[in-house]
Amino acid sequence: KITMILQQKDAQIALHKLRSLGILHVEHQQAPAGKDISVLQDDIALVSQAIGILSETEFSLGKNKNPQAVGDWKIMAQHIIDLRKRYAQLKEYSLTLKNMIGQWEPWGDFDPVVIKNLSAKNIYAPLYQISDKELKGLPAGIIVKKISAVGGIFNCLIISRQKTELPFKELNLPKMGLKKMQARLAEDTRIIETIKQEIIKYRCYLESFFNKAIFLEKELEMHQAQEGMGQVGSIVYLAGYCPGDTVNTLLGMAKKENWGMMVNDPSEEDQVPTLIRNPRWVEIIQPVFKLLGIIPGYRELDISPLFLIFLSLFFGMIIGDAGYGAVYF
Repeated sequence: KITMILQQKDAQIALHKLRSLGILHVEHQQAPAGKDISVLQDDIALVSQAIGILSETEFSLGKNKNPQAVGDWKIMAQHIIDLRKRYAQLKEYSLTLKNMIGQWEPWGDFDPVVIKNLSAKNIYAPLYQISDKELKGLPAGIIVKKISAVGGIFNCLIISRQKTELPFKELNLPKMGLKKMQARLAEDTRIIETIKQEIIKYRCYLESFFNKAIFLEKELEMHQAQEGMGQVGSIVYLAGYCPGDTVNTLLGMAKKENWGMMVNDPSEEDQVPTLIRNPRWVEIIQPVFKLLGIIPGYRELDISPLFLIFLSLFFGMIIGDAGYGAVYF
């Protein structure tokens, strides 16, 4: 466990030099907060969202063969996000339109505004779905027009000079006629495809966005480390952990830069990070542990060699059983 003690004016330079070594895992002494951190977190969220959109299956048609550097990445990222929102809205509305077209196709094409305006001339023409049996019980003085029938249920237009209360649920008129729905669906489908092709075109910036995300993450770590330092007057201190065989490297830099440095063994209460170094023959099992999301704690046993041996034997048995089964078959 390492504690670095230095003057506040040297904090930023010290962090850059420590980062260049890449051997110190920083432990914050206080919750890092500040305007710069908030801005960086917002930027990371923005670029991550753009990366997520460009990585979606429907936009990733093959590999990007012509990566390009993005200019103003914030404007481009926001533009991609806005395009994706518009794309999602149009797709959702297209589904609604398809459902409405399926619902109103049996009625044919008509203008809902015309039907609504008839009431101003004391002509009422509501739409109902009525069974054949129920049609016989309708009161006199109304005109029933059967538009179509679906499964024994008639789509009916009921025409009368007075508003008549019927024991059926009146259908709400659509906002537009059938032909307008179909035209709107065709136009939205065209726009959806245009937006899709535009987003695919921006995949050339994907690598640039990845690089920007890595840079922003490093900057965020730097600012969090600086804001997370402990402070007493003009003295600040930074605590963290490093591998035992790199302590002399840190000591050499501390002497060169005139920093105070304290080295201790981690206590039972410390949350020590885990660094695993295995022989090359054992490293081949690491993808399995990454897939499972398993890593031993600092005070736990690394079972990588044992697991590799067990998995090899187990896999060999399965292959052997498959071979015997093939022979018997």
